[in-house]
Amino acid sequence: RNDKQYLFLSPYNKTKPCTGKSKCRNQCPDGQLLCVYRAQFHVSLARLGKTSLSTQERQLIAPGRWYGGDNLVNFNVSNPIFLYEMTQMKHDRFWKDLADYLRVSEIPNERYHGSHGTPKAWGDAARINICDAEYDAFRAIMMPIADELSQWLSEYFMKVARDPSRPDVVVPWPDQFLELVQDYANDPCNRLKRNYDGTYELRPELENSTTTS
Repeated sequence: RNDKQYLFLSPYNKTKPCTGKSKCRNQCPDGQLLCVYRAQFHVSLARLGKTSLSTQERQLIAPGRWYGGDNLVNFNVSNPIFLYEMTQMKHDRFWKDLADYLRVSEIPNERYHGSHGTPKAWGDAARINICDAEYDAFRAIMMPIADELSQWLSEYFMKVARDPSRPDVVVPWPDQFLELVQDYANDPCNRLKRNYDGTYELRPELENSTTTS
């Protein structure tokens, strides 16, 4: 949905998981287009079957969910894939690697094309600052997903991408890509810390100075 009412919903309204008993869409319940669990991008990537999908590996792919872990379906897709991190597009190296992948001499990229985002007429009420203290608990739900994604890409997917015998999996500028995805495990607002069990909580030094939702 692309309407004002939908955008004004609190992010906390998008944290309900899909149990498999309701109509699911991209890991979201009740046919929702967007939710926290749609951020599990590695679930869709893993289904392509480019990695071995060992028992240990599956523990990083939405374990315990009806669509992940031991329940993850392997589609064994034979098509080659080119996976990149969006911020890489700012660098010439990305466009060179993409041109090599497509077997063309170059790809013009001087002009920027992007989304216009929220209409200005809707005002600031349609915008939030995800780093505000009231969203600490929301990010504490998101960050374990980001952490799993980071670990799976780093430990499993990148090993295949770096394998010279696997031309079907290509990652541009691998060293930079790895650095970027490893940073996913860090709270972008620097307010949450990761616990040993993979959960996230407010940094102790902030507990007495802020009020969280």
